[in-house]
Amino acid sequence: MRTSTLDHKTMLASLTTVALIVVLTFVDIAMAVAPSIELTSEEQAYLDKKGELTLAADPVWPPYEFLDAKGEYKGIGADIIALLSKRLGVPFSVIRTKSWVETLAVAKAGTCDILPILNTTPERARFLDFTSPYFHSQIVLIGKEDVWLENGLSDIPSQVIAVVDGHKSQELMHQDHPGIATYKAQSTMEALIALDKDKAYALLASLEEASYLIKENQMSDLRVIGHTPYSNALRIGVRKDDAILLSIMQKGIESLTKTEIEDIRHKWITEDDHPLSSEDSRLLIMVTGILAALIAGILLFRKSRN
Repeated sequence: MRTSTLDHKTMLASLTTVALIVVLTFVDIAMAVAPSIELTSEEQAYLDKKGELTLAADPVWPPYEFLDAKGEYKGIGADIIALLSKRLGVPFSVIRTKSWVETLAVAKAGTCDILPILNTTPERARFLDFTSPYFHSQIVLIGKEDVWLENGLSDIPSQVIAVVDGHKSQELMHQDHPGIATYKAQSTMEALIALDKDKAYALLASLEEASYLIKENQMSDLRVIGHTPYSNALRIGVRKDDAILLSIMQKGIESLTKTEIEDIRHKWITEDDHPLSSEDSRLLIMVTGILAALIAGILLFRKSRN
């Protein structure tokens, strides 16, 4: 009987251990997949009262955010909002606009609760508060000519640069290079078309954005021709008079894991999408030439030996 009791105790202990391991494993998985957001009672009451949150977005800023042919909100910002919506247990409704300038006007009027993905600027800080950034990208110069602008914008003071009206990069360029003439477009796609039709010498845009559009529209003659000191530090903008919502959105951003953000990045952008720079092209041509010369030399050597 003693042996039987010990066997039962041993079995019970083993089952308990296995059960504990299983529970802890699922807890780890749950924490890794869906980190929780701990809200205060005031913040939870705020969301319960609101029922839903409203957002306005740039309708033509892929892959960051855009409205597709059906008017559905898509892109990196949309995927981030989908995560936060599930995590917070509150839906987001989209106020649709026709341009980024109109979107900023909607935010300035206080008509929407948030803008999901944008840079902070002194002008925007007058009517928006911001979370910490969750996505970074480099601003580059895109062009057609096989040149490399070593000093970036400083090398092209007499040329026309295409910019998207209202984008942070436009503000920074005018601040640092007020003499540069600009072609103002309502979207990066419009600016790329202007560049392709020689209405501008270069385009100022984020590397990911330009790469995505160049690939989608098979504009293989366009390439990176220079770097700039500018970059995007993209974050959520919250209406100025709503400190509770700002706190909620900040907690939401802090709940995002590096894996989640990288998965979203790779969904929309791959390394193969980045267009070769003129500098890269010259290096590729040089390496190809050296390899061709080596192969020719080897063939000649083998022929002479025969």
